[in-house]
Amino acid sequence: MSPPSSGGGTAGKPVRLTFLIDSMSARAGMERVTATVSAGLAGQGFDVQILTLRGETSAFELPAGVQLCSLGLPEGPLRMRGETLPLMRALRQEVQRRRPDVLIVVDTFLSVFAFPALLDLPVRRVAWEHFNLQTDLGMRSRRLGKWVAAHLGHGVVTLTERDAQQWRTAFPRASATIQAIPNPLSFAQPPVNPYSPESRTVLAIGRLDGQKGFDLLLSAWAAAEPTFPEWRLLLYGSGREEERLRQQAAALGLQRWELRQPTPAVEQAYRSAGVYVLSSRHEGLPMVLMESQAYGVPAVAFDCPTGPAELLASGGGVLVEPGNVTQLAGALRELLTDTQARQRMSERAYQGAQRYETERILAQWMALLGSGRARPGNMTGTLLHRT
Repeated sequence: MSPPSSGGGTAGKPVRLTFLIDSMSARAGMERVTATVSAGLAGQGFDVQILTLRGETSAFELPAGVQLCSLGLPEGPLRMRGETLPLMRALRQEVQRRRPDVLIVVDTFLSVFAFPALLDLPVRRVAWEHFNLQTDLGMRSRRLGKWVAAHLGHGVVTLTERDAQQWRTAFPRASATIQAIPNPLSFAQPPVNPYSPESRTVLAIGRLDGQKGFDLLLSAWAAAEPTFPEWRLLLYGSGREEERLRQQAAALGLQRWELRQPTPAVEQAYRSAGVYVLSSRHEGLPMVLMESQAYGVPAVAFDCPTGPAELLASGGGVLVEPGNVTQLAGALRELLTDTQARQRMSERAYQGAQRYETERILAQWMALLGSGRARPGNMTGTLLHRT
């Protein structure tokens, strides 16, 4: 579709959007896609604000058309008992001040605080799911956030249709419209597939925590490394498990692996990769796998819920049983051995990634956002309909 240049507003006034997120300071997938989508919508004429719980810095560049503001909470994990009411009051005051047409909580967990605080205000409430319905990180508050999003929200955006269907099944009486919109690529795909089958780098990128499963990756690499002396494992990331992973690598006797800090020049890492490995225990729609596919990098991934199966549906890689280190190592060995297979998968990866071009995804957001706002009590019809 061709989005209206006025951001969907009436009488020359653009629709006002506020994205609510914990912080923008981390160089991670949720923050990256928030920056990409907010900048894209600002470029289409929307009046866009990113409102953080804490901090007024962004790890990703934001255009002048995106306002970055903070509610001023102290650094550190959110304390449910002590900070719930102050957060709700601060958010309500900011929404009353700015009067956005739509509030989009980046992470359904934030629905617990945001949606009850705004029930009587004329603002559309949208929850953006960045994991999946089944992932709650062992937190009851996250499970509650999903319920609140479905029953007190006007819209829930999931990353895959499979997850959207699971939401509909879990919440058959949901008031919110549940719709799948995948994440967009955060950069323009190279005009020509840059993949080189001569590369001898196995690449992985992500936070160094349990979700990303890098402990499983190191175990799989230990099984493959002795057979492929010309290959190396390169891991970009930072986080609380760094020392434990280094100790694990030493105990396994790994010789050809390197851990580097996250880099803003991530595109160069994709250009130099021969194979990408996704070892996550769970995902939503992993940006790193999407981006590596855009650079034509063949992949080996755990078939965790959700994301890898959707991203590799075009044939750009191999899926193995979630958490099965033996299968991961076996698929990795096969791919490192077979240059022709890597080249075939590279072409399929590169072509398949075109589904996630920013313009296509922004068109879906534009269709969701419609033309404006509605009365807070009106939960039927299109998501946004100016009254």
